[in-house]
Amino acid sequence: MSEPVLDRALLPTGCTVLCAVSGGADSVCLLDLVRRLGDVTALCAHFDHGIRGAESARDAAFVEALCEEWGVPFFLGRGDVPAYAAENGLSIETAARELRYAFLERTAKEQGADVIATAHNLNDNAETILFRMARGTGLRGLAGIPARRGKIVRPLLQTPRRDIEEYLAAHNIPHVEDSTNAEPDALRNRLRLEVLPLLRRENPSLSGTLLRGSLLLRQDEDYLERLAHEALAAARQDGGWSCAALLAQPEAVRTRAVRAMLAQIAAPKLTSAHIRAVDALLASEKPSAEVSLPGGWTARRQYGLLTLIRRAKAPDWTPVRLTVDGVTELPALGLRISCSRIACLEKNLQNQNSPSTFVCRCDMI
Repeated sequence: MSEPVLDRALLPTGCTVLCAVSGGADSVCLLDLVRRLGDVTALCAHFDHGIRGAESARDAAFVEALCEEWGVPFFLGRGDVPAYAAENGLSIETAARELRYAFLERTAKEQGADVIATAHNLNDNAETILFRMARGTGLRGLAGIPARRGKIVRPLLQTPRRDIEEYLAAHNIPHVEDSTNAEPDALRNRLRLEVLPLLRRENPSLSGTLLRGSLLLRQDEDYLERLAHEALAAARQDGGWSCAALLAQPEAVRTRAVRAMLAQIAAPKLTSAHIRAVDALLASEKPSAEVSLPGGWTARRQYGLLTLIRRAKAPDWTPVRLTVDGVTELPALGLRISCSRIACLEKNLQNQNSPSTFVCRCDMI
């Protein structure tokens, strides 16, 4: 049996480590290995996502009991992930990740933890790379899971899941299983349960192969990122950025510079489409042009200078339910809106739109 090995470069002597523990095999192994080091202080944080009902409560109780047995300080967080996802237009997975990491960051700050350790391993990295390939990604996505991101560290990233499972069995350490991990309804689960086993028939060392490739790609990505930040700083001019200076950069550097620029405004839900739109704005032939961005921001090009401007906050409006096959009065706006159902061929829908008329399919609302 190969013993799981922690990356000690991520866990320096004397530091306080907040371990994110779900109760599954990976995170329980991480907590046990960290607490056994002897030269760091181990803390444990568990977040109850409120998704799996009694099973979630079981997991929280299990981790708390394990920490009590091992003498590790335990911190519990809870959140209503489905409600948060609905309020913010997010998938359940994304909402769960945002709430979980917010709790971990908050707890680390309150407890004075130097790092937050998560239990991502070699298999997780392989799944993540394939997941991003299936969804569409660039060099950053193909670089896999980073070993460090701010306070977040992943000291088990080069350890196969098999070694973790064998370690727990050899030391009689219990863990709990998340029943949703076995359901093939999620893409990540299908990759782990169906796709990866097929690929490992061709290359039994697939996870290690993908890790080596991702580390090489991360070197390239880090270098391009550095060039992009240097280019962005050099293009800084009069409260904005020189379009000519950015256009002089190779596309691989320029688009990363645009991404770094947009990261400064912390706008939510920025996508590659926004980056492409702002990049195209740099080369606009019009003396003045702009692109609307999420979070109330606008990218504006004026005579060779690109600036990011916060739009004035829109006034709060009271929603009005429109009367279908009737007229709705909006006196505050001086408008009368008439809604009626019409028979219309799909190809003619857009042709009937005008500044005062909007045609749409009822079944798409």
